[in-house]
Amino acid sequence: MKNKILVYVLCAVLLSGTAAACSGGGSDEAQSDNSSGAAQSETAAPNETTPSDSSAVSGSDSPEAAASIESGGGETQEQSEMPEESITTFDFSKYYEFEWSGIGMQFGGDAMADFVREKFNFSVNLSSNDGTTMSLRMVSDDLPHQFGSDYSSVFYSQCIADDYAYRFPDELLMKFPHIWDYVNQGVLSNFERENRGARYSIPSLDISGEGWGAAFGMGWHWRKDWAANLGLAEPKTMDEVYEVMRAFTFNDPTGTGRVTYGLTDWIFTAHFAPWLDYFNWYKVDGQWVPGYLTEEMVDGMRYWNKAFNDGIINPEANINNTRDEWAQGNVGAGVFHADGYWINQVMHLAFKGANPDLDPYDTYEVIGPFTIRHGEDAYWQWNSQSHTRVFDSKLTDDQIYRLLAYYDWTLSPEGRDFLAYGFLGVDWYVNEDGLAVEDREIDEDTRAMVALWNIYPSMGALGIGSPGAYTRPSQPPRWTTPDLFYYNRDKFDPKYNKHIYDPNLPIVNMNTPSKDEWIISLMDIETKMNEILTFSPSIFEQEWRAYTDSLLNAMGLKRILDEVNEKAAEMGL
Repeated sequence: MKNKILVYVLCAVLLSGTAAACSGGGSDEAQSDNSSGAAQSETAAPNETTPSDSSAVSGSDSPEAAASIESGGGETQEQSEMPEESITTFDFSKYYEFEWSGIGMQFGGDAMADFVREKFNFSVNLSSNDGTTMSLRMVSDDLPHQFGSDYSSVFYSQCIADDYAYRFPDELLMKFPHIWDYVNQGVLSNFERENRGARYSIPSLDISGEGWGAAFGMGWHWRKDWAANLGLAEPKTMDEVYEVMRAFTFNDPTGTGRVTYGLTDWIFTAHFAPWLDYFNWYKVDGQWVPGYLTEEMVDGMRYWNKAFNDGIINPEANINNTRDEWAQGNVGAGVFHADGYWINQVMHLAFKGANPDLDPYDTYEVIGPFTIRHGEDAYWQWNSQSHTRVFDSKLTDDQIYRLLAYYDWTLSPEGRDFLAYGFLGVDWYVNEDGLAVEDREIDEDTRAMVALWNIYPSMGALGIGSPGAYTRPSQPPRWTTPDLFYYNRDKFDPKYNKHIYDPNLPIVNMNTPSKDEWIISLMDIETKMNEILTFSPSIFEQEWRAYTDSLLNAMGLKRILDEVNEKAAEMGL
């Protein structure tokens, strides 16, 4: 029996915050020129013969022969082995119109939507993913067929507790080999199965291996032409990074006397420095605490406070204008995306437009990861991605088969290439070196190709509705539109992201009543950090400790710590 508990503002804030965070580095950029492996794809072009017999899709038993799949709660399942034979035929004769959450997108009116509609015999209506709307729709038991959430959100926990989220037994997921392989690589997906007895969603991306790299193909960039002008070697430690940033600020790296800065901002860059991630949790003296309560946090802030007061960080810079600062050529280092989308939009369009005499490819490169001191392990401190796609528990067996068949296809080499490059033979081809070469109109002034999602507006809807958009295509990209992730993949190896494997992962994604409320305050904490960072070195540490004391006392963080540590003890963590 569904309780239909109204979560109102709490769920609204959490869900809208999650959607905003994921849209910033997720669905749009996931459509970029990404890469992995070398398998050949054969997606038919719209003017070629598209599959009219769409019934041959990965699976194990047809819906007619399969027993009805339970979607409610249940006891913990033992992990099942993938059966050797898992291919069969599903009956896709019935047409469906599904509703997916996704604001500002469309499905239909282009060849991509037509292709998917013909192949899987469904279409999609997009609805608002606004937090308030979703919370009210949950209370009314009127959720979309598929919608986004976050493993650590109270909204997601409520969906599971009140049977709004579809429960995926192993036997069902095993019918779809690409999905089965995908979820079994997912750290959070496996954590959920172990602790909740089943999987209640399909993660938007696998945070291990290629999937993690695809979503977080981000890292430090520097102006290699400035470094060459000043005779600087690539830094390996954070002290060496500091000296490079100082030189970029004060040693006239352009040779023109113009004002330059060493770093765009600190708040985002801090994730990619080897102290800690302030939103993560750490065990200190036997107790779990959030990162911003640790001494390592003070060490990291001391570094950025010095950079700000030394004039290395542009005092006008913030997380909202780092792209503009980089594109204008005013800054020498920062953390940015390293995928083809970012390179195309920022370097080809914005940077080339502002700096017509410079070749973007000769100006920048990816560096890092760094260590605090020589001889230590290098790593990023970027927290885990935890966005996931939830399915309405009222879906019929036939509907869930249809959606999972689509998901499974998008995770295949053919589907991944389709979501990344479009139609083989129309939008791209494979050259003699096995590289995917996109073949679209080029703007002579910017050297940028027309973005694929401008040709096929349905890409956004197709991407947000599938984890396949967040994994790298099977075909490597051509060098003339570089995906810096691919060509610097050793720098983005998941082994450098400690939080994929750290034992704190269950704590980060643990739900307790007070912790769920505390999540709302995270952005306020980040704002306060930005403010205190600008204080003089003589008082900033005192102000920061006073602020964290207020969190523990007046703002009730101590109660949260007690709840988290009590639950952690029960889990043996």
